[in-house]
Amino acid sequence: MRGRSETAMKIVMRAACPKCEAVYELPAEMAARLPAAVRCATCGHVWDLSPEAAVDEAGAPAAPDATEADAAPVGDAVGPTAEATPGPEASDPEGGEPEGGETEASRAMSLPALLAVPDSALVSAARAPAEPWPSLRVQWMVSAGVLAVLILLLFALHGPIGRAWPPSLWLYGLFGLG
Repeated sequence: MRGRSETAMKIVMRAACPKCEAVYELPAEMAARLPAAVRCATCGHVWDLSPEAAVDEAGAPAAPDATEADAAPVGDAVGPTAEATPGPEASDPEGGEPEGGETEASRAMSLPALLAVPDSALVSAARAPAEPWPSLRVQWMVSAGVLAVLILLLFALHGPIGRAWPPSLWLYGLFGLG
């Protein structure tokens, strides 16, 4: 354990697109959110990725071209971004093997984007009206009106209230209604 860096001990999760067999390295943040629906950044195929489907490779070195800087953002993305798709400079113009002897299947590409899977409760909440009736403004106005009516009744009925509860005469005396 001594002398080893944390990156050497890092567990790398890898997933492959079932349609085009593109390989993706999943960071720990994305692996923690599995199972999730993902979209391939290369071919656009959508599949359900489960923790069992992702392969654990303990201590596997990260591919030099697959860094978190050029990875697709993890979140509610609905498709590949410009960063997620490899540009024309990624392939050899003659159509031969990529430089360094890597093949397409072994080269780790950018992360697949997580798709927003609608929950039935979220879908029904999204279809609810934007502002429920009665609105918040109406509720505040009704509350203020009820409070004003109660205060007016306390002053209008100060005689019977003072006879029923004599300590209230002190409060009415402050307002000159003694």
